[in-house]
Amino acid sequence: MYPTELFVRLCGLDEPKAAAKALASQWRARLRQESLWPGTEFQPLTSDTLKAIGTLRSIVDFKFGAPLACEGLITPLPAGGFSVSVARSDGSSRARYTLAHEIAHTFFYDLGSKPPRRLTPYDRSRTATQEIRSATQLEERFCDAFAAELLFPSEAARLEFQDCIRIGDTSELLASIERVSQRWSVSVEVALGRLNEAHGLGVTRDTVVGIMRWRPNSKTGRDPGVRVTQSFPRPCGNWFLPTNTRANSVGLSGASLLFNWWQRFMNRDPNRTYRRSGVFNLKYGPGKTPTVLENEVMPGEPCLEKLLLWSTSIGTAPKWRRVSVEAPVTYRLYAVSPTEAYSVALINLSHPCR
Repeated sequence: MYPTELFVRLCGLDEPKAAAKALASQWRARLRQESLWPGTEFQPLTSDTLKAIGTLRSIVDFKFGAPLACEGLITPLPAGGFSVSVARSDGSSRARYTLAHEIAHTFFYDLGSKPPRRLTPYDRSRTATQEIRSATQLEERFCDAFAAELLFPSEAARLEFQDCIRIGDTSELLASIERVSQRWSVSVEVALGRLNEAHGLGVTRDTVVGIMRWRPNSKTGRDPGVRVTQSFPRPCGNWFLPTNTRANSVGLSGASLLFNWWQRFMNRDPNRTYRRSGVFNLKYGPGKTPTVLENEVMPGEPCLEKLLLWSTSIGTAPKWRRVSVEAPVTYRLYAVSPTEAYSVALINLSHPCR
């Protein structure tokens, strides 16, 4: 069975994000109907409630803080049901998201079989056929969308972010997004996606956001570096920041500086293991090399960067072209472990200099 057929069977929709949203809404409603969730639609689910959903989806074993090479892993058990392993500690925002994501994978199995039998093809290896890779990507998109909707429903995001769209200063905007992410115990990355879906990023689409990680080229598996892994708004407005491109190649040098400092900071003892978690800003001074500030409450002031972006004019037949602009950028790096971190760049393109 192809994933779109399964989506239709689950909730009558064949698009992964729409199907995931509908299914997550059904499960939040079921929690209230069965008195498994005392909260309201506008309150975050607790970790215990997420485990209750997992139990209803035949997850019989939960392991947190597991030594994994990835964030989470779901394993069908010979006697029936699943074991789920999560790399992060129980209760952390990343663990909650990973658990919700793994719960979503259970919908792609026949739970009546022992062990649970896969209903759709799945293979993340580079040797998989194009059809199987496509099916795998659809499933992952569904699971991400299900986790986001389960943890931070669209309607709640619309209300939470209704004031954010009026904020013109990118540092203030990022600080507001961080406060919302803390209230709902989700990552800033998830909160940015919810904001984009609920309102777009800026009424005139003049704010572009890039999320960057240390990754190899997604097409070749080689050439690791700080790359753009997500960009908003999507669909894009008048500006577009391409993904899978190196941060330096589009002018987001501040992100590379933050990563380099995080990975190779001064006075680092090579014989010591550093946790290296926290949030990190850049502080710019006139004619000076930027310095890194650790665990500041507020994001730092924006800096002026020379960027290479794609732009189009509004019209019946818009034509995209690559342009060089100068614009203020607010950076923040979020590190959750010695190996997992991402940097956010909010670009203010309301008055770009070409």
